[in-house]
Amino acid sequence: MADQNHETTDLIASHGRPTTRTPLISMRGITKAFPGVLANDHIDLDVYGSEVHALLGENGAGKSTLMKILYGFYRADAGQILLHGEPVSIRSPHDARAVRIGMLFQEFTLIPAFSVAENIALFLQDLKAVLNIKEICQRIHVLSERYNLQVNPQAPVSQLSIGEQQKVEILKLMLSNARILILDEPTRVLAPHEVEALFRVLDNLRQDGYAIVLITHKMKEVLECADRITVLRGGRVAGSLPRSAASEDTLVALMFEKGLAGLQVSRKPAADESVPPLLELRGVETRGEGAETSLKALDLTVYPGEIVGVAGVSGNGQKELGDVVLGLVRCIRGTKFLFGKDTTNRSIQAVRKSGVAFIPENPLTMATAPFMTVLENMALTNAWRYARLGGLALDWQAVKTDTEDTLKKCNCSAITKL
Repeated sequence: MADQNHETTDLIASHGRPTTRTPLISMRGITKAFPGVLANDHIDLDVYGSEVHALLGENGAGKSTLMKILYGFYRADAGQILLHGEPVSIRSPHDARAVRIGMLFQEFTLIPAFSVAENIALFLQDLKAVLNIKEICQRIHVLSERYNLQVNPQAPVSQLSIGEQQKVEILKLMLSNARILILDEPTRVLAPHEVEALFRVLDNLRQDGYAIVLITHKMKEVLECADRITVLRGGRVAGSLPRSAASEDTLVALMFEKGLAGLQVSRKPAADESVPPLLELRGVETRGEGAETSLKALDLTVYPGEIVGVAGVSGNGQKELGDVVLGLVRCIRGTKFLFGKDTTNRSIQAVRKSGVAFIPENPLTMATAPFMTVLENMALTNAWRYARLGGLALDWQAVKTDTEDTLKKCNCSAITKL
C-alpha cells in the first residue's frame, strides 16, 4: 500500500498537474452482460490525475456499470484494468479502496441515526479499536475547510439536507485516502446553487491532483467542469475528446448518432385565474419539530395548467411546504383547499385519493421500497384501488396494465416482473 501511495505522489507535480501522461487507471476491452442486455461492449477508458473526466451518455448507455466494475461492485466478463500501466485485480470494493479508488453512488450509504463522524469512522481503513471521535472530528474539520465541504461532524445524518449528505459521502472517500473519485450522477438531487458549489469542490480536488470521473447525462454540466469527455452509446465508446473540442451539437451527435433539430420554445399563456385554483393555502402556519422548518403565514395559489416554482436555499421550508400539501405536516393555523374543498384536517390517505402526489428529493429512500419489485411499489400506495375479496387479494393484472399505460405516456421503460 505504501508503494502505491508513493507512486501516486510521484505522479503529481507541485501544482497538481501530472508529470507524465501515463494514466492512473486504464480499462481495456471491458465487457459486461446481464440477462438480455450487453451493458458494456469492449470498452477502453483512461483516467489521468489532475483532471475531471466526464463519462457522458443517455440512461442505459452503460456508464454506471462500467464504473461499478472499476470499483469492484461488478466483475467484468472480459477485459482488464491497469494501475500505473500494470495489471491489477479488482474483485471487490475492498480491492478498489486498497488501490485508492472511491465511488460515490447515486443512492447514499449513510446511516441516518449515526452522526457524521460516526458514519465516516465506519469507512476508515485505520479505524482503531477504541473510537476517538475528537480526532475524527478534527480530521473532518481540516478537509472540510480545505475543500469547502463544511458540515457539522456531530450532527445526526438524519437532520442533514441532501446536499450536506453528499458532502459527507465525499469526505468519507477522501478520509479513506482515495485519489481516484468516481461520482455517479452527483447533481441528480442537488439544487442549482448546490451544483455550483460541487463544481468548485471538484476544481479544488483537481488542482490537488485527484482524478475525478463524473458520470452524467447532462451536457451543460459536462461543458462547465470537465477536462475530457468520453461518450458512451449502447454500451460502447462513441467518442472521447477534450472539452476544448466539445460543443452541445458534437456531444448530441455522439450520444444519439445524429444531430437534433433546434427546439422552439414558446412562452405559455398565463394561467386563467377566472377558474377555481386546484391548490390554495391561506395563512398556513406549522409547528416545526426537530429539524423541521416552521411555515409562517404562508399564502399560495396554484391554478390548472400552471407550473409554480418554489425557490430557496435548502432548509428554508420547501420540503415542509410539500409535506403540508400532502398532509404529512399539520396546519396549526390557516386553511388548505384542494380542488375547491377544505382539506385542512383531512388524512394523508384522503388527500392522496383526491389526486395529490409528491416526489421527494430522494425518491429511492423516501418514496419506494428498494427490495420490492416495480409492480409491488406501484400497488403499495394504491392498495385500496386494486384490492379484491375484501382486501384478501390484489388484482396484479390491473396493476400491470396501469403501470404499462403510465410508462407509455411518460415514454419510459421498466421491468414489471413480480
